[in-house]
Amino acid sequence: MVKTDTNPKKIRSKKIFKVIVFLFFLWVSIFLFMNKENLLHPELTFPWLRDKLVLPKSDKGFPVKINGESLKAHNIKLINGNIVITSNTNYMCINKDGKILGSDAHPCYNPVLKTCGDKIIFYDLNGNDLQIRFKSVILERIKCENKLLSAAVSGGNVYATVSLDKLGISHLKFFKLFCKDPIYNKEICGENIVEIGLNESGTFAVTLSNFNEEDAISSKIKVIDVKKGKEKYCITSRNNKLFYVDYISNNNILCMGNNSFLVVNTKNGQYKEYNFNNEILTDFSPSMNDGFCVATSASGPESDHNFSILLFDKDGKLKKTIKTDLPIKAISYRQGCVAVFSPGILNLYKMDGQNTAKLECKENVKNIKLTSSNQVIIVTSDQVLKKSFSN
Repeated sequence: MVKTDTNPKKIRSKKIFKVIVFLFFLWVSIFLFMNKENLLHPELTFPWLRDKLVLPKSDKGFPVKINGESLKAHNIKLINGNIVITSNTNYMCINKDGKILGSDAHPCYNPVLKTCGDKIIFYDLNGNDLQIRFKSVILERIKCENKLLSAAVSGGNVYATVSLDKLGISHLKFFKLFCKDPIYNKEICGENIVEIGLNESGTFAVTLSNFNEEDAISSKIKVIDVKKGKEKYCITSRNNKLFYVDYISNNNILCMGNNSFLVVNTKNGQYKEYNFNNEILTDFSPSMNDGFCVATSASGPESDHNFSILLFDKDGKLKKTIKTDLPIKAISYRQGCVAVFSPGILNLYKMDGQNTAKLECKENVKNIKLTSSNQVIIVTSDQVLKKSFSN
């Protein structure tokens, strides 16, 4: 006859042990699934682990000095809570405590910085140099044959380039990381592609092109299935010069222009277009999966004291309009909060339009980034600061 253990303490201990083992394997499964793009590719696994285990190069904290002679507002990004900056000479990554995680010189005279997932790409606009990396580890340094017009990277192992050769022909190419031969290569004549974006999985790409039409500039948005190498949708935005594209979810893209913006669903091709109605776009801030906000100013005699902050969800539906008489120089949207920089002051708004906090800010601000509901990163031309809002 088999004896069974009837000791309540031992039975309870066994149950607790089983629960711990189950939770451990569940955590491992989730971890592997969330990072499968890096772990399933041997060339990425070791650099990814190095990047995850990186130790700060500096213990000083904020403020952090920026190396370089010039810095543009669009070359300041947040990636997994870290601040990524590319000046005209240097790349750097700073964590939430102001410790430097990565810092390198680069050859890009006119860099353009983009991020997707845990990947970072920057390229020399109208130059030949391109770099793909994690926050602290360089994956590839690439010298392109033709002049780069745009580039993008996915969260997986796909990146894209748009370049212009000496004959004026554009080349659209998709690559897998560490592979010299493109998986897609198309020559494009008579079309001025100005931007490209990739979704996080690298399965779809979006290009923006501008063209002249009846003495005005119009634009085309093309959605491309990367795996099939086929154009899926083509949308025309008339009398609107598109200049920015990015995914605000894995299916929806935000295309920003001087007269309007569009939110396009890449699955079904449906889109919404919002016209600025003669107002002037001053800044915008996308937030992955939260939506985005847009700041505009009125044109005409009332332009000095008539500014608007428009909050949209990720489907392009207007949720709230906030009016202010303070000039808007920069905005940052995150988790239902909007930080707004006006000369000498930072204001914090909630989704209901309530101004919940303000902060004196006398610095010459290039850009701002909300890192939480009450903390903001302030980037000037030569340093990075961190400040907290007070009610």
